[in-house]
Amino acid sequence: MKKLEASSFRKNFYTMLLLGVSFAILMPGCSRRFFRNRADNEVNQILATKDKYPNWKLEQFHLLPDPRARFASAGNQDRPSMPPDDPASMAMAPNPQKPGKYGIGHMEGSGYIDLLSQYDSENRSAVAIKAPKEIDAPFKLVSFKQDGINYLDNLDPDKGPFDSMGLTYKGDPAGRYDHPFLIKLEQSCELGLVNSRDFQFRRENVYLAALPVTLQRFAFAAQFYANEVAIRERANSETVANNTNRWNVASEAGFTKTFSTGALLLFRYANAIVVDMAGNGGTQIRTPSALSLDLFQPLFRGGGRAVTLEPLTLAERNLLYEMRSYARFRKEFYADIVVGGVPIVFSTPATVASASRFNSVFGSGIAGAGNVQVTPGEGNGYSSTSQAFAARRDGYLPAVLKAGLLQNERENVKDLSTTLDQYKEMQAIGDQSELQVSRILQQLLSFKTNVITRELSLRDALDRFKYQLGLPIDLPLELDRAPLEPQLAQLARYSNLVDEFKKTRQESRKLNDPKKVDQLRKGLQTILKESDFVKGTQFKEKLPKRWAEWEAMTKEELAAKLKEINIRRLELQESKADFERKGKQQPNTEKLELGEKDFEFFLGRFERNLRLYEQKVNWLRNGVDDQLNQFENLIEDFLLVLVEPRNEKLDKTRKSWPTVPRVCVDGVDLLKTEIDEALFAGCRHALTNRLDLMNGRAQLMDSWRQIAVSANALQGVMNVEYSLLGTSPANVAQPVNFNAGSLRHRLILTGDLPLVRIQERNAYRATLINWQRQRRNLMAFEDTIIEDVRNEIRSLRALSQTYDIQKLAVELAYLILDNALETTYAPSKPGGAGGAQGNNDSAQAAFTEQLLAAQRSKLTAQNTLFGIWIDYLSARTFLYRDLELLPLDPRGVWIDEIETCHCDLQANRPAETVTNLRSIPNSAEGTRGGPASFLLPPRKISLK
Repeated sequence: MKKLEASSFRKNFYTMLLLGVSFAILMPGCSRRFFRNRADNEVNQILATKDKYPNWKLEQFHLLPDPRARFASAGNQDRPSMPPDDPASMAMAPNPQKPGKYGIGHMEGSGYIDLLSQYDSENRSAVAIKAPKEIDAPFKLVSFKQDGINYLDNLDPDKGPFDSMGLTYKGDPAGRYDHPFLIKLEQSCELGLVNSRDFQFRRENVYLAALPVTLQRFAFAAQFYANEVAIRERANSETVANNTNRWNVASEAGFTKTFSTGALLLFRYANAIVVDMAGNGGTQIRTPSALSLDLFQPLFRGGGRAVTLEPLTLAERNLLYEMRSYARFRKEFYADIVVGGVPIVFSTPATVASASRFNSVFGSGIAGAGNVQVTPGEGNGYSSTSQAFAARRDGYLPAVLKAGLLQNERENVKDLSTTLDQYKEMQAIGDQSELQVSRILQQLLSFKTNVITRELSLRDALDRFKYQLGLPIDLPLELDRAPLEPQLAQLARYSNLVDEFKKTRQESRKLNDPKKVDQLRKGLQTILKESDFVKGTQFKEKLPKRWAEWEAMTKEELAAKLKEINIRRLELQESKADFERKGKQQPNTEKLELGEKDFEFFLGRFERNLRLYEQKVNWLRNGVDDQLNQFENLIEDFLLVLVEPRNEKLDKTRKSWPTVPRVCVDGVDLLKTEIDEALFAGCRHALTNRLDLMNGRAQLMDSWRQIAVSANALQGVMNVEYSLLGTSPANVAQPVNFNAGSLRHRLILTGDLPLVRIQERNAYRATLINWQRQRRNLMAFEDTIIEDVRNEIRSLRALSQTYDIQKLAVELAYLILDNALETTYAPSKPGGAGGAQGNNDSAQAAFTEQLLAAQRSKLTAQNTLFGIWIDYLSARTFLYRDLELLPLDPRGVWIDEIETCHCDLQANRPAETVTNLRSIPNSAEGTRGGPASFLLPPRKISLK
C-alpha cells in the first residue's frame, strides 16, 4: 500500500514539475519579431480590405523607410543599435541598458547619393547632347549651385570684397563630391518619395491609425486566458498551520466574449491540486474544481449597439480618414515640392465623449470579470513621437525663379560694365564728361549690390529646398532650368533680333568713306539683300523689284511719286487717328495700305537722298564739312527702310511666345469662360471631390453619434445576469466529476438609480457644444475651399492677362534700350546741338539718364516676365491641388492631362438649376453635403 502511494506521489510530483517548467518557459511569451510581424500582417490585411477606392488609393506606402533613404533603418528592427548619447546625460544618470556589442550603430543611410549620382549622370549626358544646338544662344542661364554662382566672370576680380563669399564651386571641402548633383523637377519629386521625412511621417500615421482597428476588432473576439499559481507550504507543529507539509497548485482557464448588444459572456474552469504530505494516513491528493458560466447584459446604461460598437466604428472611420488624408497629402507634397508654401489642413477635435460600458460589471460580483483583457473603447489611440521639426517649404519653381532673376542681374551688370568702358573711351577723347562716367559707375555699383542680394536669396532657397527633400544641407545641388526654358528661348530670340539689327547698322556705317562713294549703293544693296537681318523675310523677296522701280525714275518722276504717296499716307494716318478718338479699330484694309505706303515712301526717299549723296550735293556749305551730316541722314533713311523687315521679324517672334498652360475643369475653360461660370465650375468640382472635405463631412457624423453615446451615460443601471456554477467533490481526486446535483443556477437583476450624474451631465452638455462647433467648422471649411478656389481662378485669369501685357512690355524694353544705345553712340552731326558726344552738357546728361532708364526698364521687364510665368505655373498647381485634380504617377509626379482630359470634354450641357452649391453629391460616396449645406442663394447657370 505504501509502495503504491509512493509511486502515485512520484507520478503526481513529476506531472506538477513538468507543468511548472512548461509554465515558466511559456511565461515570457513569443519573441519581439513575432509580435511585430503579427501586427504588420493584421494591419496589411485591414489596409487591403479598405484600399478599394481609386480616388484615395494607397500608393507609395511602406512602413519601413526606403533602403535608399537617408534615414534608412538597417539591421535588427527589434533590437536596433544604440545611438550616440549625450555625454552629460550619460554621466549624470543610471545606464541600465548596454549595447550588445562595442561601438555605435550607423544612423544615416547613403543610398540617396547613388540615386542622385544616377540623376546627375543622365541629366549631364542629355545636356551634352543638347549643348551644340545652344552654342549661338546669347541668353543663357548659368547653372545655379549650392556653393554659389560665379557671377564675377564678367566683373573685375579685384573690385569689391565679392570673392570672400566663396561664390564659385571649388569642390567639396571634405573631398566627397566632384561637382554638384544636377536634378530635374520630376527627379526631385521622386527623390522626395524616397528621402522626405514628412512623407515617411504620414506613412507611419496610416499604420498607427490601423492599430486601433486591430484592437477594437479583437475586443469582440473570444479572448482566452490561462493562469497558474504553485505554492509549496511547510510549517512545524508549533505554528498556527500546525505541522503543514503540502503542495498547492491552482490553475484557471477560460474565455470571455463581448457581443455587439453589450452582453458579456464569461466561461471559467478553475482547478486546484493539493498534495498533502503531512497527513496521518500518508500522502493525500485532492483536486477540487469549479466550472462557471456567466452571461451579463446591461439594459440601459452601457447597453445597446450604438454604445457598444461606437469605439469600433470610430476606429474604422478614423483609419479611412487617415487613408484619405494620406492620398491628399501626396498631392500636397507634390505641390510643396514644386511650388512650396503651406497646404490647407482641416483639423477636428482630438477627443470625443464616450460612455464607459463596464463601470458596473467589475463590481457586480461576476466571477472572472477581471479577466476581460480588451474592452471596446480601450486603447483607441496610440501615442507616438511627434514631428518636432516641420519641414520648411520653398519649392523648386521659386528656386528656379531666383536663379533666373540672378542671371538677369548678372547680364545687366555685364551690359553696364561694357557701357562704362565705352564711356571711359569717350571721356578720353573729350566726348563725355567725368560726371556722366561717374553716373554710369554709380548705377553699376548699385547693380552689383543687387547681384549679391540675389545670390544670397538663391543660396538660402536651395538650402530650404534640400531640407524639404531631407538632404544634407551641405550637399552640393544644382537645379535644372527647364521651367524657365520657354521664356529664356524667347528672350534669346529678341536678343538675337536686336543684335542682328545692331550689326546691320554697324555694317552700314562702315560704308562711310568719301573716297568710295561710287561703291556705297552696291554696299547698301548687299546689306538689304544678303544680311542675316533680312533672311527668311518677304521683304527680301519683294525689295529688288520695288527698288528697281524707284531707280528707273527720273528726278522729277521720283519727286512727284513721293508727293503722291505722302498725301495718301497723311490721309490714312488721319483716318487712324479718327478711329482711335472714337475708341474703334481702323479697318484692316486701311492698316495694310498704310503699312504699304510707309514702306514705299521710306524707300523712295532713301533713293532720292542716296542720289544726292552720290552726287556730293551740298558737301561744302558755309565753309563747314557737311559730308558726315548728310551721310547720317542717308543712314537714317536706310534704317527706316529696314523697319518693314524688322516688323516682319517682330511679328514672327511674337508668335513664338510660349502660351500659358490651359486651365480646364469638367469641360469648362476657366480662362476663357465667363467669370461667374468659371468660378461656379471650379467650386462645384472642389466641393464634390475634395478628400479632406469628405473627411470633414464624415467627422460631423461622428460628432452627431456622440450625442446618443454620451446621453446613454445619463441613464440608470439595469443589468440582467445569468450565472451557472458547478463544483467537483472537494476531498477526492476527481477534477471533472460534475453532476446535476452540484450545479447552481442564478438569475440576478441589478439596478442603480441615476441620482448622481453630474460628471455625465457635463460630458453630455460638452458633446452638444462640440456638435455645434463641428457644424460651424464644416461650414467654415466649405467656405474656405470656395474662397480659395475662387481666388485662385481669379488670380490665374489676372496672371494670364498680365502675361499678355508683359510680353509687349519686354519687346518694348528691348527696342527702347536698342534705340537708347543707338542715340548715345551714334556719330554726332557737325554743327548740331549735340549727340551724346556733343559739347552740350544737358544733352549728355539726358542721353545718359535715358540709357540708364532703358537699362533698368529691360531688367524690370525680364524679372517681371519670369515672375509672372512662375506665378502662373504655381497658381495653376495650387488650383488643381485644391480641385483634387492632381493624379500622380508612381514617381509622385503630376500626370498633367488637363489639355486632353478636361478641356475637350463635352461642355454643351443643358442649363441646370443649382439651389445649393454645398449640396452637391460626393462623387466617391454618393452622399449629400450634410447639415452644413445652406447659405448660398439659388442660381441658374448654363454650362455651354
